[in-house]
Amino acid sequence: MSEEDELWSYPYEGVRCHRHMSRQARAAQFAPFAALEGYEEAVAEASRYTEDKPEFSEEQRQELDQIWQSLCRRGLEYSCLRITYFQEDLRKHGGIWRTAIVQCKKLDRIKRCLITREGQKIPLDCIYQVGLA
Repeated sequence: MSEEDELWSYPYEGVRCHRHMSRQARAAQFAPFAALEGYEEAVAEASRYTEDKPEFSEEQRQELDQIWQSLCRRGLEYSCLRITYFQEDLRKHGGIWRTAIVQCKKLDRIKRCLITREGQKIPLDCIYQVGLA
């Protein structure tokens, strides 16, 4: 009998300096892992669609100014407005168009923004359409 055959004939009792590992713990060692942590989130963020902020013509600005003036004469405080505005993205260049019905708190002419009752500040330069809801 060779030396290799002799080793096979001995019963295996396991490693004595380590405690026995369960099948689940042993299988977890070989589970797939993310080699590039955060990669999928970065790809999802890069593929998220945003548009560039539009530039309004002088005619559009004058038209919006007239609408704001007529709304201010009626009393803008606490009226419901339907607005379409461009909301800039906080994480990447550009943003998206939103249409919402908001309850107006006041129009800040110094900072040029519409303040809603919820405290949201919408810059007047980003509002494309406005009307009573």
